[in-house]
Amino acid sequence: MEGRVRAARAHGVPRILSGAATAAPDFALGLACLAGVLAPGLLPEGLRWRLPRSVLIEFTAIHCSGFLLVAWMGGWGAAKRTAYVAVLAAGYSLVLGAVALVLHDPWPVAIFWALMGNRVTGVVFGRPPDERRFQAIGITWAGTTTLYVLALCAGVLVGDGFSARGFLLTGFGYYTAVGLSELSEWGWAWRWQGVRREPSR
Repeated sequence: MEGRVRAARAHGVPRILSGAATAAPDFALGLACLAGVLAPGLLPEGLRWRLPRSVLIEFTAIHCSGFLLVAWMGGWGAAKRTAYVAVLAAGYSLVLGAVALVLHDPWPVAIFWALMGNRVTGVVFGRPPDERRFQAIGITWAGTTTLYVLALCAGVLVGDGFSARGFLLTGFGYYTAVGLSELSEWGWAWRWQGVRREPSR
């Protein structure tokens, strides 16, 4: 995610445009969730019931991302990072695979890997981040976790509890908030942590 931003800036793309490009998928998901609440007929039939459940899979991605940070915190070499990530990925895949078998639909595993594929390969094949980069990753993760919890609480309160409507409202609130945070480069999360962010290059 942040790699796309850096690449865009390296080619002279204005800061606001690079932030908008990063935020666009989140805004699109947020609007899809809102459409599922207000005008479900606009969505393809399969998406109507997969979308609320996909919001739940987002939690597993956030959860797994937190554990991926351990590989960097430990200062491990490539071999140990690979083994750790392989065990971690297998564990999440087995749990979601069991859900897929019960539902007779592979969407839980497919969505999880769509969300996590680039993060997993980044830990395995990427270079260890420096202290400032690792701090930025950690603050972004803390921000997404906070937004998800707040959106879930609001969604289930407004949307008739743990129902499809509640999860769609959760998704709308969460993805929209993440998109806005991307536009500001998670400025609120840096301030919340009491850390001064270095200007982006």
